[in-house]
Amino acid sequence: VGTGVFGGVLADRFDKRKILLALRMVTGTVALVLGLLVVTNTIVLWHIMVAAFVQGVLMAVRLPATNSIVFQIVGPRRLLNALAAQLMGFNLSRVVGSVIAGGVISSFGVGPNYILVAIFTYTAGALLLFVTVAQPQAPSTREPFWDAAREGIRYVWNNGKVRLLLIMSVFMELFGFSYHIMLPVMARDVLGVGASGLGFLSAAGGVGAVASTLVVASLGDFRNKGRLLLASALGAGLMLVLFAFSPWYVVSLVLVTGVSALLMSYDVSMGTLLQLLSTNEVRGRVLGIYGL
Repeated sequence: VGTGVFGGVLADRFDKRKILLALRMVTGTVALVLGLLVVTNTIVLWHIMVAAFVQGVLMAVRLPATNSIVFQIVGPRRLLNALAAQLMGFNLSRVVGSVIAGGVISSFGVGPNYILVAIFTYTAGALLLFVTVAQPQAPSTREPFWDAAREGIRYVWNNGKVRLLLIMSVFMELFGFSYHIMLPVMARDVLGVGASGLGFLSAAGGVGAVASTLVVASLGDFRNKGRLLLASALGAGLMLVLFAFSPWYVVSLVLVTGVSALLMSYDVSMGTLLQLLSTNEVRGRVLGIYGL
């Protein structure tokens, strides 16, 4: 995650389509190499550690590039809806991808699954060639790389609204989105439902996330984005407290659905406000710091 700021500099400086295409190619190659190592039974621990490190670096660049190119494609008025639709697609693909991966692993093993991931990743990269960017790219700057990074940090610090949103995001990420880390413990020790029950809890969260992003995507140019952000954050916190005290499995399923739905609504609102409050020249760096 330490490369988040510098990923934002890259997103501000270069063509985002080319950045995302290059990231897809490298991501696919990492998956392909892992798959071949597993198939040939030559994989060792340090291979996985290197792959994880590379994927982390790529993610730090992918987040600001992906979110800021959405702004370029749709503009400010449709940004909330577009980010919600993007998250909805992500959640749906996560469900479908998990099912496909489970079937491939059970039938053919882990190695072929990595190779299939590589094929899908290359295909997704090729689809970027058909993406049309309506908004112009921010002017390229020739200032030194480190100066550009410092300028992004300085902009965030001097912009009171952006700074407040980023401070809020730290608490939400630490204590909100991390709730799923505790789901296995809650399923086993509090609700007493075991692995199958945990699966339904996770699925309930996925349903809530898809439903929430679908609703937000249909809102149009919703003006009260700040109120939506605040209501989503407070609602998610309240439902997390209720979930923590709930000893009833069915009630917990409902609460997890609500928590996930409100967190997705918060996530879309936060990403939208950060971009709308940032100028074209530093938008990628602001999103990079947000990713950090």
